[in-house]
Amino acid sequence: MPAHSNDYNVVLEVEPDEGDLEFQGFATTNNQSSGGYGRSADPGATGRMNTSQSFFGNSSTAAAEANGGHQASQGQYALWHVEYYAQFFNVDTPQVLDRMWQSIVPTKNFLDTIAPNPDMYGPFWIPTTVIFVMFVTSSLAQSVVAYLHGAERVYDFTTLSFAVFTVYPYWLLASVGVWATTKYFGCQPSLLEILGIYGYSFTIWIPIAVACVVPHDLVRWILTLVAFASSAFFICRNIFNIISRSNATVHRALILVVLLAHAAIALVFKIRFFSYSVKAPMEPSP
Repeated sequence: MPAHSNDYNVVLEVEPDEGDLEFQGFATTNNQSSGGYGRSADPGATGRMNTSQSFFGNSSTAAAEANGGHQASQGQYALWHVEYYAQFFNVDTPQVLDRMWQSIVPTKNFLDTIAPNPDMYGPFWIPTTVIFVMFVTSSLAQSVVAYLHGAERVYDFTTLSFAVFTVYPYWLLASVGVWATTKYFGCQPSLLEILGIYGYSFTIWIPIAVACVVPHDLVRWILTLVAFASSAFFICRNIFNIISRSNATVHRALILVVLLAHAAIALVFKIRFFSYSVKAPMEPSP
């Protein structure tokens, strides 16, 4: 028979044919339904986790499972918390170097490589390194050309700010644009993996920027075309793999837009950073 007092949390059941008593506890049931430990689950934590995972796509979930659930606890933080983004910098130097090498020599499926642990360390620091390398090599090459022409070299620090406002916006806007387009057509993209694709695609520009110090414009044009072809192939190959997740027919137009945008940024690099010319000082008129 049921207990009528509010101080009890059990039910006393008496079987007609058996004299044994069976106690059923509702506390255990409540604990299981609320996540254990006799406390109700925090709906806010669940909502924050779902929001963060849906923002970055499926890669964040795969990364959390691959790291033994460590990153799952990070997913409980909201997007505006620094702790949320710490999980995406959990890579070591060999991993970053391997991913950089794969961006230049794409012998493997890059998406399969970064799927267990997508990162933002390489995609952020590689464009940053490209910015400073292009500024330094451009300044050095201008100094060499000025010396060969017997002209005075005046350093132009606006080159650094131009590089910042060229590389970063291209990396972010191109990634977000591809992510939004593929998401609209049901390709199930992850913003994190697309940021990784574009970020690691800048790797080839580091050695090319150093090589373009040579005082020969034709050689610099060839090196720029090599960098464009290598990085464009890397980007388009991985974007095509993302598009292949859906039966949509958007891939041709999207790949064309990606190529045109990448050709534009390569042309900007060549004209602004890899073109060195100094006017010889004018001789005074007699």
